Amino acid sequence: MLASTTSPVSAEGEVVVQRGETVTITVHLLQNGTFGDPVPDQTIEFYDQTHNTLLGKDTTNVSGIASINWTISLSFPLGPTLINATFRGNESLFLSPSTQWILLNIVSSTQIILDYEIGPFAPGDSFCLTASLFDDSNAPISNSTLIVMSENILLASSITNSSGIALISIQCNTSWANYGENIIRVIHQEDLINFYAETEESITIDIQQIATSLKVENHPNDVLLGDSLTIDINLSAGDSGISTEVRVYVDDDLFDT
Repeated sequence: MLASTTSPVSAEGEVVVQRGETVTITVHLLQNGTFGDPVPDQTIEFYDQTHNTLLGKDTTNVSGIASINWTISLSFPLGPTLINATFRGNESLFLSPSTQWILLNIVSSTQIILDYEIGPFAPGDSFCLTASLFDDSNAPISNSTLIVMSENILLASSITNSSGIALISIQCNTSWANYGENIIRVIHQEDLINFYAETEESITIDIQQIATSLKVENHPNDVLLGDSLTIDINLSAGDSGISTEVRVYVDDDLFDT
Protein backbone atom coordinates (compact mmCIF):
# COMPACT_ATOMS: atom_id res chain seq x y z
CA MET A 1 0.00 0.00 0.00
CA LEU A 2 1.11 3.56 -0.69
CA ALA A 3 0.22 6.54 1.49
CA SER A 4 0.88 10.26 1.77
CA THR A 5 0.78 12.83 4.55
CA THR A 6 -2.47 14.26 3.21
CA SER A 7 -4.54 11.08 3.15
CA PRO A 8 -3.89 7.34 2.87
CA VAL A 9 -4.60 5.87 -0.56
CA SER A 10 -4.36 2.47 -2.18
CA ALA A 11 -2.07 1.59 -5.04
CA GLU A 12 -3.34 3.02 -8.33
CA GLY A 13 -5.00 5.84 -6.33
CA GLU A 14 -4.58 9.61 -6.63
CA VAL A 15 -3.93 12.27 -4.00
CA VAL A 16 -3.49 16.03 -4.21
CA VAL A 17 -0.40 17.50 -2.53
CA GLN A 18 1.11 20.97 -2.47
CA ARG A 19 4.61 22.00 -3.38
CA GLY A 20 6.63 22.51 -0.21
CA GLU A 21 4.92 19.62 1.58
CA THR A 22 6.70 16.47 2.71
CA VAL A 23 5.01 13.31 1.46
CA THR A 24 5.57 9.94 3.15
CA ILE A 25 5.45 7.11 0.61
CA THR A 26 5.08 3.67 2.20
CA VAL A 27 5.02 0.16 0.74
CA HIS A 28 4.26 -3.21 2.28
CA LEU A 29 6.13 -6.15 0.73
CA LEU A 30 4.36 -9.50 1.14
CA GLN A 31 4.89 -13.01 -0.15
CA ASN A 32 2.11 -14.53 -2.27
CA GLY A 33 -0.01 -11.43 -2.61
CA THR A 34 -2.09 -9.28 -0.28
CA PHE A 35 -2.53 -11.87 2.48
CA GLY A 36 0.99 -13.32 2.43
CA ASP A 37 3.78 -13.11 4.99
CA PRO A 38 5.83 -9.90 5.23
CA VAL A 39 9.27 -9.96 3.65
CA PRO A 40 12.00 -8.16 5.64
CA ASP A 41 15.46 -6.93 4.60
CA GLN A 42 14.60 -6.23 0.97
CA THR A 43 15.47 -3.05 -0.92
CA ILE A 44 12.63 -0.93 -2.33
CA GLU A 45 13.38 1.81 -4.85
CA PHE A 46 11.08 4.84 -5.12
CA TYR A 47 10.91 6.69 -8.44
CA ASP A 48 9.32 9.77 -9.88
CA GLN A 49 8.39 7.95 -13.05
CA THR A 50 7.04 11.06 -14.79
CA HIS A 51 10.40 12.85 -14.61
CA ASN A 52 12.58 9.70 -14.53
CA THR A 53 14.12 10.50 -11.13
CA LEU A 54 15.11 8.21 -8.27
CA LEU A 55 13.61 9.67 -5.08
CA GLY A 56 15.23 7.27 -2.64
CA LYS A 57 15.61 3.71 -1.34
CA ASP A 58 14.64 1.94 1.85
CA THR A 59 14.91 -1.57 3.30
CA THR A 60 11.81 -3.39 4.50
CA ASN A 61 11.53 -3.93 8.26
CA VAL A 62 10.32 -7.07 10.05
CA SER A 63 6.77 -6.17 9.03
CA GLY A 64 7.78 -5.89 5.37
CA ILE A 65 7.36 -2.10 5.39
CA ALA A 66 9.64 0.40 3.65
CA SER A 67 9.11 4.13 3.27
CA ILE A 68 10.70 7.43 2.29
CA ASN A 69 9.90 11.05 3.05
CA TRP A 70 9.90 13.19 -0.09
CA THR A 71 9.86 16.98 0.25
CA ILE A 72 8.38 18.46 -2.92
CA SER A 73 10.39 21.53 -3.88
CA LEU A 74 8.70 24.83 -4.72
CA SER A 75 10.22 24.59 -8.20
CA PHE A 76 8.76 21.14 -8.91
CA PRO A 77 6.52 21.06 -12.03
CA LEU A 78 2.81 21.32 -11.35
CA GLY A 79 0.39 18.64 -12.47
CA PRO A 80 0.13 14.84 -12.31
CA THR A 81 3.27 12.94 -11.27
CA LEU A 82 3.39 9.15 -11.31
CA ILE A 83 5.36 7.63 -8.43
CA ASN A 84 6.36 3.96 -8.40
CA ALA A 85 7.86 1.75 -5.74
CA THR A 86 9.90 -1.06 -7.26
CA PHE A 87 11.11 -4.35 -5.78
CA ARG A 88 13.55 -5.97 -8.18
CA GLY A 89 13.07 -9.47 -6.79
CA ASN A 90 15.36 -11.90 -4.96
CA GLU A 91 16.20 -15.16 -6.76
CA SER A 92 17.75 -16.74 -3.68
CA LEU A 93 14.43 -16.35 -1.83
CA PHE A 94 12.41 -17.15 -4.95
CA LEU A 95 10.80 -13.69 -4.87
CA SER A 96 9.71 -12.23 -8.19
CA PRO A 97 9.92 -8.48 -8.98
CA SER A 98 6.89 -6.26 -8.28
CA THR A 99 5.89 -2.62 -8.62
CA GLN A 100 3.19 -0.38 -7.20
CA TRP A 101 2.11 3.07 -8.40
CA ILE A 102 0.46 6.16 -7.02
CA LEU A 103 -0.54 9.29 -8.92
CA LEU A 104 0.23 12.53 -7.08
CA ASN A 105 -1.42 15.68 -8.38
CA ILE A 106 1.06 18.44 -7.52
CA VAL A 107 -0.52 21.86 -6.95
CA SER A 108 0.62 25.29 -5.84
CA SER A 109 -0.53 26.64 -2.50
CA THR A 110 -2.41 29.93 -2.69
CA GLN A 111 -2.76 32.97 -0.46
CA ILE A 112 -5.44 35.66 -0.21
CA ILE A 113 -4.60 39.13 1.15
CA LEU A 114 -7.57 41.36 2.00
CA ASP A 115 -7.95 45.11 2.25
CA TYR A 116 -11.38 46.26 3.40
CA GLU A 117 -13.40 48.95 5.15
CA ILE A 118 -13.59 48.55 8.92
CA GLY A 119 -17.12 49.86 9.58
CA PRO A 120 -19.35 49.69 11.55
CA PHE A 121 -22.09 49.49 8.93
CA ALA A 122 -25.85 49.81 9.05
CA PRO A 123 -28.39 47.61 7.21
CA GLY A 124 -28.59 48.89 3.65
CA ASP A 125 -24.98 50.08 3.58
CA SER A 126 -22.52 48.69 1.05
CA PHE A 127 -18.86 48.10 1.72
CA CYS A 128 -15.98 47.23 -0.57
CA LEU A 129 -13.07 44.88 -0.15
CA THR A 130 -10.03 44.23 -2.30
CA ALA A 131 -8.75 40.66 -2.48
CA SER A 132 -5.30 39.83 -3.87
CA LEU A 133 -4.54 36.21 -4.83
CA PHE A 134 -0.98 34.81 -5.00
CA ASP A 135 0.66 31.44 -5.68
CA ASP A 136 3.49 29.75 -3.76
CA SER A 137 6.09 32.00 -5.44
CA ASN A 138 4.11 35.16 -4.52
CA ALA A 139 3.19 35.67 -8.18
CA PRO A 140 -0.34 37.04 -8.79
CA ILE A 141 -2.95 34.59 -10.04
CA SER A 142 -5.14 36.09 -12.76
CA ASN A 143 -8.54 35.03 -14.14
CA SER A 144 -9.43 33.10 -10.99
CA THR A 145 -12.79 33.24 -9.25
CA LEU A 146 -13.08 34.31 -5.61
CA ILE A 147 -16.35 33.83 -3.75
CA VAL A 148 -17.59 35.51 -0.57
CA MET A 149 -19.67 33.47 1.87
CA SER A 150 -21.54 34.13 5.09
CA GLU A 151 -22.05 30.67 6.55
CA ASN A 152 -23.74 28.89 3.60
CA ILE A 153 -24.97 32.04 1.86
CA LEU A 154 -23.17 33.25 -1.26
CA LEU A 155 -22.79 37.03 -0.99
CA ALA A 156 -20.68 37.85 -4.05
CA SER A 157 -18.09 36.58 -6.48
CA SER A 158 -15.43 38.24 -8.60
CA ILE A 159 -12.63 37.29 -11.01
CA THR A 160 -9.05 38.40 -10.40
CA ASN A 161 -7.46 40.71 -12.97
CA SER A 162 -3.98 40.46 -14.47
CA SER A 163 -2.54 41.71 -11.15
CA GLY A 164 -4.36 39.00 -9.18
CA ILE A 165 -6.78 41.55 -7.70
CA ALA A 166 -10.54 41.23 -7.35
CA LEU A 167 -12.76 44.14 -6.30
CA ILE A 168 -15.87 43.04 -4.42
CA SER A 169 -18.86 45.09 -3.23
CA ILE A 170 -21.24 43.67 -0.63
CA GLN A 171 -24.53 45.10 0.61
CA CYS A 172 -25.35 44.69 4.29
CA ASN A 173 -28.87 43.39 4.77
CA THR A 174 -30.79 41.10 7.10
CA SER A 175 -30.89 38.25 4.56
CA TRP A 176 -27.44 37.25 5.80
CA ALA A 177 -26.30 39.71 8.50
CA ASN A 178 -27.27 40.06 12.15
CA TYR A 179 -26.70 43.05 14.39
CA GLY A 180 -23.25 42.77 15.89
CA GLU A 181 -20.25 40.90 14.48
CA ASN A 182 -20.66 38.84 11.31
CA ILE A 183 -17.93 36.60 9.90
CA ILE A 184 -17.59 36.42 6.13
CA ARG A 185 -15.15 34.23 4.23
CA VAL A 186 -13.34 34.99 0.98
CA ILE A 187 -12.58 31.66 -0.71
CA HIS A 188 -10.46 30.48 -3.60
CA GLN A 189 -11.67 26.99 -4.42
CA GLU A 190 -9.38 24.16 -5.48
CA ASP A 191 -8.54 24.41 -9.19
CA LEU A 192 -7.15 21.14 -10.53
CA ILE A 193 -7.22 22.43 -14.11
CA ASN A 194 -4.62 25.10 -13.35
CA PHE A 195 -3.20 23.21 -10.32
CA TYR A 196 -3.97 25.67 -7.53
CA ALA A 197 -4.92 24.65 -3.99
CA GLU A 198 -7.91 25.95 -2.06
CA THR A 199 -7.47 28.74 0.45
CA GLU A 200 -9.64 31.20 2.34
CA GLU A 201 -9.46 34.25 4.58
CA SER A 202 -12.08 35.46 7.07
CA ILE A 203 -12.99 38.96 8.19
CA THR A 204 -15.43 40.27 10.78
CA ILE A 205 -18.00 42.90 9.79
CA ASP A 206 -19.83 44.88 12.48
CA ILE A 207 -23.49 45.65 11.68
CA GLN A 208 -25.19 48.22 13.94
CA GLN A 209 -28.28 50.31 14.15
CA ILE A 210 -27.07 53.88 13.69
CA ALA A 211 -28.33 56.34 16.31
CA THR A 212 -30.55 59.05 14.83
CA SER A 213 -31.50 62.55 15.95
CA LEU A 214 -34.84 64.26 15.21
CA LYS A 215 -34.97 68.03 15.65
CA VAL A 216 -37.96 70.34 15.09
CA GLU A 217 -36.87 73.82 14.01
CA ASN A 218 -38.36 77.26 13.23
CA HIS A 219 -41.88 76.81 14.60
CA PRO A 220 -43.96 79.47 16.42
CA ASN A 221 -45.21 78.85 19.92
CA ASP A 222 -48.60 80.38 19.15
CA VAL A 223 -50.75 80.15 16.04
CA LEU A 224 -54.23 81.43 15.26
CA LEU A 225 -57.03 79.00 14.44
CA GLY A 226 -57.28 78.68 10.68
CA ASP A 227 -53.73 79.83 10.00
CA SER A 228 -51.17 77.60 8.26
CA LEU A 229 -48.31 76.20 10.26
CA THR A 230 -44.92 75.33 8.73
CA ILE A 231 -42.62 73.08 10.72
CA ASP A 232 -39.03 72.25 9.70
CA ILE A 233 -37.92 68.77 10.78
CA ASN A 234 -34.27 67.70 10.62
CA LEU A 235 -33.56 63.96 10.81
CA SER A 236 -29.87 63.10 10.98
CA ALA A 237 -27.39 60.35 11.85
CA GLY A 238 -24.08 61.71 12.99
CA ASP A 239 -23.13 64.55 10.65
CA SER A 240 -25.35 63.38 7.78
CA GLY A 241 -28.99 63.94 7.02
CA ILE A 242 -31.34 61.02 6.28
CA SER A 243 -33.88 60.89 3.47
CA THR A 244 -36.83 58.82 4.70
CA GLU A 245 -40.50 59.03 5.65
CA VAL A 246 -41.34 60.96 8.84
CA ARG A 247 -44.75 60.62 10.50
CA VAL A 248 -46.36 63.54 12.34
CA TYR A 249 -48.88 62.97 15.14
CA VAL A 250 -51.29 65.52 16.64
CA ASP A 251 -52.65 64.48 20.04
CA ASP A 252 -51.67 60.87 19.27
CA ASP A 253 -53.49 60.92 15.94
CA LEU A 254 -51.50 60.50 12.73
CA PHE A 255 -51.56 63.77 10.80
CA ASP A 256 -51.76 63.18 7.04
CA THR A 257 -49.20 65.49 5.45
